[in-house]
Amino acid sequence: MKKKALLLYFILIYAISGYSQKIESYDLQLYFMGMLKDYKMEYNKSQNETAIIASKRISTLRMNKKDSLEAYNIMKTKKNDSQAKKRFAQILDNYNEYKSDTIIVKSGNSIELKVDDFVKNWNHLKKDIEANPDKNIGLDGYTVRLSLENKLMGYDEIYLRSPNKNYYPEVLKLISELENYYINESKNPVIN
Repeated sequence: MKKKALLLYFILIYAISGYSQKIESYDLQLYFMGMLKDYKMEYNKSQNETAIIASKRISTLRMNKKDSLEAYNIMKTKKNDSQAKKRFAQILDNYNEYKSDTIIVKSGNSIELKVDDFVKNWNHLKKDIEANPDKNIGLDGYTVRLSLENKLMGYDEIYLRSPNKNYYPEVLKLISELENYYINESKNPVIN
């Protein structure tokens, strides 16, 4: 009986310590589509460094037949498969040409802590969005695709239309803070 209790104790301690560790690495992407915003920002965090990559779309090429058919098949048959969603996004993005800029985020910076908190709350945010879909009709706004990839959960994405102070303020706050940080830190920002 004591061996079982001791074993359970060690398993519990191991599980708690593994769960409470800080997020080691992830890739958070914000991809904006619309009249007001047409660019993407990528926040890459690894054990070695954290970078923000801002990319302004300068042109879109015509999709070839093979990729068009693959994208169509994904939309028709596999739209709930996370790897298929990732592949679909890659196909579309391959036909965009961008002007890009990268900055390195200094360790311990407040933006790093804010993005880490956002990533830690990803599942809660996604459930909230699914439970309370946006009723905002925006004809001149933008759509944002948030995607997150890490070792724990794999790939996941969320689509929103024109987040504002009433609809998903935490997303609007993240967007504003990332944009401001990037614009202030970059020598030649590609977005404004």
